[in-house]
Formats: sequence, C-alpha cells, structure tokens
Amino acid sequence: MISLSNFKKYCEIGKQLIEKDVIAPRIINENSMRFKSDSKELKEILLKEEVDYGDFIEFLNRELNKIIIAILSDNIDFLKHFLIETSDDEDEEEDAENGNEILSEKIKLVEDILIDDQIRAAFLIKSTSKNKLISQITWEINEKTFDSYEGEIEKLKYATLVIKEIGSEAGLPFSAVFPFVNEDKEAKVYTLTKQDIDYLLKELTRLKDVLANE
Repeated sequence: MISLSNFKKYCEIGKQLIEKDVIAPRIINENSMRFKSDSKELKEILLKEEVDYGDFIEFLNRELNKIIIAILSDNIDFLKHFLIETSDDEDEEEDAENGNEILSEKIKLVEDILIDDQIRAAFLIKSTSKNKLISQITWEINEKTFDSYEGEIEKLKYATLVIKEIGSEAGLPFSAVFPFVNEDKEAKVYTLTKQDIDYLLKELTRLKDVLANE
C-alpha cells in the first residue's frame, strides 16, 4: 500500500488533474469504478511534480478506486476487513492495528479531498439503474478487400466498435478489493462507417449539452 504522506500528495494532485480533465473518475456500477486518463499529458504533469507515473497509476487503480467505492457503498468495514490481515500473534495484531489507523486516515483524506456531489450523484444513478450500464468501449480500424459475390474489391476502411455492458449490481462486494471478480458479462459489436461516427458524435454532443443545462 502507498505511504500515507504520498497518498495525501497524490489525492491533492488527483483533484487538480480531475479539475483539468486530465483524469476522469467514472463509476461503472455499485461495485466498481475506473479512472480514464490522457497518458501523454498525465506523464508530463507528473514529471513536473516529480511523481513516478507507475506509482500514481497504481494509486488510482489499485487503492483509490477501492476506497471511493467503499465510501459510496457504505462498505468501509468490509474494505478494512479484507485489506488488513488479523492474527493471534501479538506483533501481527499491532501491525494490523497500525494498518487500520493508516487506512482510516486515507479514507478521511479521500472524503475531504475527492468525494463531491458529482461523484455521489453518479454513484446513485448507476447503483439504482434498471438498465444495462457501459463498462468499457474499445474500437479498431478494419479493411474490407474481398466480397463473397464480387471477389476482390477496392480497399474499404471501416470501424468496429465494441461496447461491454454490465448490470447495476453485477459482481460482488469483493470487486471493491479484488479487481477480477466483477467481470463483464455481455458485449455488443457494431460496424461503423465515417458517416455513422459523425452521426453518433452529433447526437451525443447534443445530448451532453442538453444534460449539462438541465
């Protein structure tokens, strides 16, 4: 786990990066969240801050995301139970007690610095949704050079878009601690032309503008 001093520093840097849209916290459902980032810009900023890129990514995706979900889902005791080992050995009990104090301080830092009305609202919407939620979007560029009727044809480029879906309650509380428990169950695959992409961008931009003004 990241030291308390570095954790506080990373929380403060994280808040600045969120405000600058360099990183974006995204609630997936009630059991998981991910941070999306512009890797190039993030690396440049962290270099100026003298922060190791790998350490910061580990902070985001292996500790901070778990703490945020535990806070929002009121699962803090559960998080502590699985992150801090207990033992009958006196020395190990002392280590566990120290670990519990450090984790409690980290949780308070996250609540004070990073938890806001916007992320609480996103969690409420996602955790109570009756619809499927978007877990992940991936895409690739493909070429069509052969048709079963016409044989070889002039090279045509198109995009394949994959949208992975998940339910609002998919996964287990363990997914707040162990990243592979909450697996995506469904995926939709779409073939898109440039015109399709233009249409999607137009409609989604319009939707975003309307939602922002509501």
